Amino acid sequence: MLDELTSIIYDHYKDTCSIICDAIKRRDRLMLFVIIALGFFAFQNLFPSLANTMVSDFLNFKFGINLKLDLSMIGNIVWFLLLIFTLRYFQTAVFVERQHLYIHKIEEKLNKQFGEEVITREGKSYLTNYPYFSDWMCAL
Repeated sequence: MLDELTSIIYDHYKDTCSIICDAIKRRDRLMLFVIIALGFFAFQNLFPSLANTMVSDFLNFKFGINLKLDLSMIGNIVWFLLLIFTLRYFQTAVFVERQHLYIHKIEEKLNKQFGEEVITREGKSYLTNYPYFSDWMCAL
């Protein structure tokens, strides 16, 4: 049914799709961390004294640390984490985009092996009727 080369290419295609799915999950988690960090800054700016009290109470409850902290010190740590999460997010997003281009090439090669368009999930089918919002987000 399938010759050996087609089988090897198809296995590679499945592995690549799996790698892309893992990267997409990682990208989404990183975006969640970025949103949480931004939420921390918004809460800190809207309610500075309450935020300071809540962080101190949390540290006391969770770790037994009973200190009156200046929230700016924790804010600097959160800024650093925000930078790291944002950089990793963009690295992962670029990786996912590059992998999509690669998977399109694998699909073309597989379809040539089959002699017809059999596998198009990540290629032509993915790009058919692509939502305008997704086009806009891709441009961003």
